[in-house]
Amino acid sequence: MRGQMTGWHAVVFARTLVALVLLAAGLAKLASWREFIKIVRNYEILSASLSRLVGRLLPVAEIVVAVGMLVGLLVPWSALAAIMLFVMFGSAIVINLLRGRRDISCGCFRPQRNQRLTWGLVMRNAMLASLAAVPWLADIAQKRVEPLPGAELVATMLAAGSVFALWWLWGVILKMWRLADDARPSLLPRELSK
Repeated sequence: MRGQMTGWHAVVFARTLVALVLLAAGLAKLASWREFIKIVRNYEILSASLSRLVGRLLPVAEIVVAVGMLVGLLVPWSALAAIMLFVMFGSAIVINLLRGRRDISCGCFRPQRNQRLTWGLVMRNAMLASLAAVPWLADIAQKRVEPLPGAELVATMLAAGSVFALWWLWGVILKMWRLADDARPSLLPRELSK
């Protein structure tokens, strides 16, 4: 390793991280697509038939865009598609938050997880759209950076994968914490806890 970060490191890191997020989300939705279609319908933005179509196509689109980002295929277009996906997700959440509809599942990763809508999810989608913009803007600016040697490319992709794994692990820890809290018996007598 050369010991210094370059613009190419940032592009590869952003591309890899966005790709892993989209790939994980798309595969999880595809694994339980019937539940995901119900979630799309619960947003009450699209008609029933359009919700069904979006519920079937969106996971596939996420996977295709993720693969494009990961392997660097048509990067400006796959990055632009990723930006559009995150903006679309964030917009759907904002619409429902403004309607006062917080108690529907976001459908972000595992549809059966029932993660409720929050402004934090809007911020997460904005952050991911910003990350997806890094490779897109680099291509638009036609900044021809020197490609990384194989070892640096792999190390940068592994760094992005590690960030993704830590983020995913944090979600698992929070879920286990909540389950432990739910399973813990109340210390108050029954009549006082009502």
